[in-house]
Amino acid sequence: MEEPDIDATEGQYLTAQICLSGHIANDRIEHAAENNKAFCDTCGEATITQCPNCSTPIRGYYLKHSGFRSHALFAPPAFCYSCGVAFPRTGARLKAARELAMEIDSLTDGEREALAKSLDDLVRDNPRTQLAIVRTKKALAKAGPVAKAIWDTIRPIVTDAVRAAVGPS
Repeated sequence: MEEPDIDATEGQYLTAQICLSGHIANDRIEHAAENNKAFCDTCGEATITQCPNCSTPIRGYYLKHSGFRSHALFAPPAFCYSCGVAFPRTGARLKAARELAMEIDSLTDGEREALAKSLDDLVRDNPRTQLAIVRTKKALAKAGPVAKAIWDTIRPIVTDAVRAAVGPS
């Protein structure tokens, strides 16, 4: 196992163990090894502690050197901070949301395709994010019951700004 990611002035990130669907198995494997699991007890998927692309440890709980503990809740990252590749849960949620978008009968083919393409921009803060927010809000307003399924699928992986702009948590 690699050493935790250390910021010598402030503290260090401990290594997280998450399943391929994004459930947290352990947010500090170095300090709570008894919580490590080979498979998720929620969905049965295998767990990982490093990026499948570059093998960098997944950042988990942030431990401050000052002696104070961070009380921020750990949320699994959508992307690897080292190589930028999406973690498996991000890709799986985007794929499921795109498939759900294609099931919205109240949208035209063009609107369904625009929504499906816009979903990628909801998980990254980039120049197209605001456009994606507008398209998504318009499409979800017309989507009926499928809107909740799409939002519930992507909400865990969208940026905080998107979460605040598009819908309730």
